[in-house]
Amino acid sequence: MSENRYVSINVAVVSQNIGREAFSAIMDSVVFFPSLEKALKSAPNILIVDERELSRIHDEQIKVLVVGEATQENVLRCLSYPGFCGFVIPSISPNLMQKAILKLQDNEIWITRDILSAVFEEFSRQVRKTKYNKDLLNSLTRREREVVKLMSKGLSNKVIAATLHVSESTVKNHLYNIFKKIGASSRVEALSLLRE
Repeated sequence: MSENRYVSINVAVVSQNIGREAFSAIMDSVVFFPSLEKALKSAPNILIVDERELSRIHDEQIKVLVVGEATQENVLRCLSYPGFCGFVIPSISPNLMQKAILKLQDNEIWITRDILSAVFEEFSRQVRKTKYNKDLLNSLTRREREVVKLMSKGLSNKVIAATLHVSESTVKNHLYNIFKKIGASSRVEALSLLRE
């Protein structure tokens, strides 16, 4: 890989979990910092941090590479943070670190293929679940949706009846119809199925 690709890149490292040897292929572009605050003041293009620091980074312009275990759970949790671009393991080789930095520089992400596959599967599952939940909710009448909304607030049948100005037996009939339409046997199951 061409060394000149690193001339204009500023990589700041604030990690207790990765050694300097991981950066030997790109050492001229890397600066190690003792604290996140000092690293952020250097206005890096790429910031390499331990996972615990991620919640303290709010600049969406900085590409953040996390040092840690790239499990599906960790990746999904980190996706919501500004600038998150991937994971590297503490024992990453200098060659792979160089590739990771190049990918980030090219506005790509760096996550192992197996973890990326698992993340896409989870994302796909969530999209399908959301669509399924919306379809279930759309199968209910307006009044049944009102009952579900009040039920989700933890209100009893008696309070729901008073709120909707109907009898308690009418609320029970609505609940029976809701449970039947969505295939639920309890309030908890119904709310779980209908949660968006």
